[in-house]
Amino acid sequence: PGEVEEAAVLSVTEGEGGGYRSASLRVGGERSFGFLEGEAGVHRLIRNSPFNRAGKRMTSFAAVAVFPERTQDLKAGGRGEDDLRSEGLKIETFRSSGPGGQSVNTLDSAVRITHLPSGLSVVCRASSSPLENKRAALSLLQAKLDSIEKAKAAERAREYASPLDDVSFGRQIRTYTLDPTQLVKDGRTKLQSQDVDGVLSGRTLQEFI
Repeated sequence: PGEVEEAAVLSVTEGEGGGYRSASLRVGGERSFGFLEGEAGVHRLIRNSPFNRAGKRMTSFAAVAVFPERTQDLKAGGRGEDDLRSEGLKIETFRSSGPGGQSVNTLDSAVRITHLPSGLSVVCRASSSPLENKRAALSLLQAKLDSIEKAKAAERAREYASPLDDVSFGRQIRTYTLDPTQLVKDGRTKLQSQDVDGVLSGRTLQEFI
């Protein structure tokens, strides 16, 4: 129980100076949301940056948001596709490229869906089928909108709706130090580990979840 049974990259946006600006993934498995929900927040990485010619130690931040995938039933007032369409959707297809799209970059298979009232936008380019990408993007959009509503009800809208608003020093939930020493430290539980490679590769991440 609790093991990841499926993991797929839905979309990736590369950064201008290297690395990645953002990425969306779908993770499936029994109780996967319950386990991964605690990973939501700011993660801090300290290392000798390969992007710095002088090899100086630099700090990077990554904001993680976790949403449960929406099912097709509309219990508890959740939005379905018809509800979203009535509120206003903008659906665009475009040529896929980069991770998740190398084999289909000659087709307009990637899909972007924008929820006009909120301005929230999601992209999916995991499949060579525009229809499959549309379904995945719609499911992700539903999940994000539902989570935002739940967060507002619990006065936690900032955590779910705008996870990138305050990505800075002092806001991290976990720090990964690669240089000069190797250490992973969780700011909430105070748990520490020197097996940085194991944590970042996922082999020993379970002890932090």
